[in-house]
Amino acid sequence: MKILSSPGAFIRESSFVCVAIAWLSGILAIPGLARPWADIAKDGRLRVAVKDNLPLLGFRNEAGELVGFEIDIARELAKELLGNSNAVELIPVTNIERLESVVLDEVDVAIAQLTLTADRSRLVDFSSPYYFDGAAIAMPRDQAPASALQLSTERVAVLTRSSAIGVLQAVLPDLELVEVTSYQEGAELVLAGDVAGMAGDISVLTGWALEEPGISVLSPKLSGAGLAIAMPRGVETSDLRRRIHQQMNVWKDSGWLDKRAAEWGLP
Repeated sequence: MKILSSPGAFIRESSFVCVAIAWLSGILAIPGLARPWADIAKDGRLRVAVKDNLPLLGFRNEAGELVGFEIDIARELAKELLGNSNAVELIPVTNIERLESVVLDEVDVAIAQLTLTADRSRLVDFSSPYYFDGAAIAMPRDQAPASALQLSTERVAVLTRSSAIGVLQAVLPDLELVEVTSYQEGAELVLAGDVAGMAGDISVLTGWALEEPGISVLSPKLSGAGLAIAMPRGVETSDLRRRIHQQMNVWKDSGWLDKRAAEWGLP
């Protein structure tokens, strides 16, 4: 397998992010700034880090409003905890800022396409997963094989430092990977015919396929990873974590999470 633009320089995204945040938190974090539940309830507002550029999960509609599956979760959490779905401050963050915002107590929780990993669990606490994401490949429907496992030496775009690189190396070792810095860049290469397909998170690729009817997400999913709510660690936030864990159990028992994911078209 050949990885263009940085051969031999594969770094797992989770490790890269955790090292950076661990350094920042060691220098900048001040103990005791995380808001306990009593302060959140008094304020009447839950601060939630979200994504604003991932169709289906968290994105802006034509009116500029934040919508998506994760936005629904944030609003429903505010409704259940504070009695009002509007009692939430949605704070858009970049991928690097997702964990940092929780570690540095800039938000109360993050619901921002964060996969639950051992490295990240050293920095924050996680709820149980609300959705199982994973790596997949999308490509033009008229060129797509019946299964992703039928691909062999095709050129496939993949995000630099993405965990999908390791998955592809293990499952489809003969693919030629072309590193890109964003999903948009990868999509442009696919539509221009410069690469056969784009590898990435199935939640993001599904959103792209819904916007671009000629694109198909191949089965099977090549890996699995649970998306979960990131919460601050520490005794002062134990009540908040307990309430969120309880609410997750209620949503799972009632089927609310599965229903909302299906309504957004998530596989």
